[in-house]
Amino acid sequence: MGQKQEVFDLFSSILYECVTQENPEMLPAYIAIDQAVRRLEKKEMSETFDLWQIKLVLEFFNSRSHQERIRKNPHAGLFMNSEFLPVMKCSIDNTLDQWLQVGGDICLHSYLSGQLIDESQLSMLACFLIYHSVPIPGQLLAGGLEGSTSFSELLLKFKPLKMPVRALLRLAPLLLGNPQAMTL
Repeated sequence: MGQKQEVFDLFSSILYECVTQENPEMLPAYIAIDQAVRRLEKKEMSETFDLWQIKLVLEFFNSRSHQERIRKNPHAGLFMNSEFLPVMKCSIDNTLDQWLQVGGDICLHSYLSGQLIDESQLSMLACFLIYHSVPIPGQLLAGGLEGSTSFSELLLKFKPLKMPVRALLRLAPLLLGNPQAMTL
């Protein structure tokens, strides 16, 4: 019953905001994002298209132009609730971090080292790689990551790959030879 109430409260809040902001056309976008995150949490995401869409929305919200617009006119109608996306992002981060902690790190290590991957893990691996913008193994190897002994060294070597630091934090234990993933 608790989860149903949580969903009810979430969508009541979203509906209220869409109506009061005179932006009801955004309701399907909210629902689609929420459903995609819930599918990921249940490990039922068979394709990564929804995750790409969420990444696009997150990038827009974090963009300098959007932040400037909000700063200049804080009362202007927002494209989406400023609280909704951070909650969804946190849910995605938590889900992928939990996956890493319960065997996903082994799957990720297999992928990075070119070994066979457990078929049951492919969907979550794809979600992890896409969400964290992890380059293909060939690009990682070309960066000369072998022999790295510290996070700061990895950070310098990853700079040309333009990979987010949060992704590197999750990959660092594997790349430095520590099987336990660093999670935020």
